Amino acid sequence: MVSKEILDSFEIYTLQSDKLIACLCPSLGNNLYRLWDRVKQREVLRKPKNLNVLKDEPLYYGIPVLFPPNRTRFGRFEFQGRVYQLDINWENKHNNHGFLALHSWKVASTMQIGNSQSVTSTFATIDFPDVLRQYPHDLFFSMTYELKGSTLTQKVSITNRGVVTAPVGFGLHPWFCIDHEPEKWMFKLPVSYEWELDSELMPTGRLMTLGPYEGLTKGINLQGIEMEKLFSIGGHSHTAVLSRKDYEIRIQTSELYKYWLIYTMGMADEIISIEPYTWVTNAPNLPLPPELTGIIALRYGETINLKMTIDILALAQKTSRH
Repeated sequence: MVSKEILDSFEIYTLQSDKLIACLCPSLGNNLYRLWDRVKQREVLRKPKNLNVLKDEPLYYGIPVLFPPNRTRFGRFEFQGRVYQLDINWENKHNNHGFLALHSWKVASTMQIGNSQSVTSTFATIDFPDVLRQYPHDLFFSMTYELKGSTLTQKVSITNRGVVTAPVGFGLHPWFCIDHEPEKWMFKLPVSYEWELDSELMPTGRLMTLGPYEGLTKGINLQGIEMEKLFSIGGHSHTAVLSRKDYEIRIQTSELYKYWLIYTMGMADEIISIEPYTWVTNAPNLPLPPELTGIIALRYGETINLKMTIDILALAQKTSRH
């Protein structure tokens, strides 16, 4: 069964299979802060030294949850005649990554069916006055992490329980380890085009061909790569692949995730962050249709469902699938 313990004064829920160990901290943004590969004896995700570090820097480890994802210029936007002001938390000027990663979630249930284990946690915006001040909507989030063998699945549902249509943009920020050995890793990302970014790393509204990143669709080596780039998936597969000679990590998302933000934190060395978004950075402030920006107008009673899987394959596993 899913185990529960107190670590560094925080409740931790641990899921285990013969291949992976996953550790979830609901009280710190429902962050799945550790994913340990038992076969290869390595950390899959960037792990904090302790949970107090995660508390101080909730966006830099594990899989932070973003709502809305990335930057919102001056923290301000308008939607259907309503003005929103998000807290300023980036360079004393903009909002970055919203509020879901900064608040505690409630564990609703744990379950084991056969060799599959899961934890479901929930978050209601109306439970947090500081959230309602920024985002005056009654949204209910439910997130389930399921572990089975070498596959970790995250399912998210977002329901509008209020009477006012809500602007929805959701994202994830998985920090994948590349072990200070970028030369050993290949990265494949089937995408259609790149968004031009301004000096503050927000889209100008101009869509560009992939240019020097054309190789992403077939795979590039991470040696010497420095990226903070935003891409649209378009008609391609919603699958990113991070691999080395004997190893493969496949990140697959459902179709409402239309964009990838790729971030190497300087020259690729320790990590690469492979971030799926439902809306593009600063989406509500772009003079573009929602078909391009990804803005979801969630009406009263409506629910959207999102899914991401992380599948970790050793060489023998890959061979057996062909």
